[in-house]
Amino acid sequence: MARLHAIGAPARQLRSILRLRPFDTTTLDGRSKERYRRAAISTLVSVLARVVGVFTGLAWIRLSLSYLGKEQYGLWIAANSIVSWVTLADFGLGAGYRII
Repeated sequence: MARLHAIGAPARQLRSILRLRPFDTTTLDGRSKERYRRAAISTLVSVLARVVGVFTGLAWIRLSLSYLGKEQYGLWIAANSIVSWVTLADFGLGAGYRII
């Protein structure tokens, strides 16, 4: 039981920090809590954005596959992959025109 209580302590601390209204920043403790609140909100929004991005990507694959068909979707993915690899490789062209 003590272990469950120890696990719940960080959750209670997080719940006390996560709120919409900002903390009083005129005190040292208030500024500290406000920093933690902003960091927690930023982390949660980042995780939420990542989850939405994954689900959007999966939905996009499903929609484009049903619209294009298997063969055209395969060609489209192959062309996009080649363009991505060429962009990643860069072949040193970015540094080749540097004026010394």
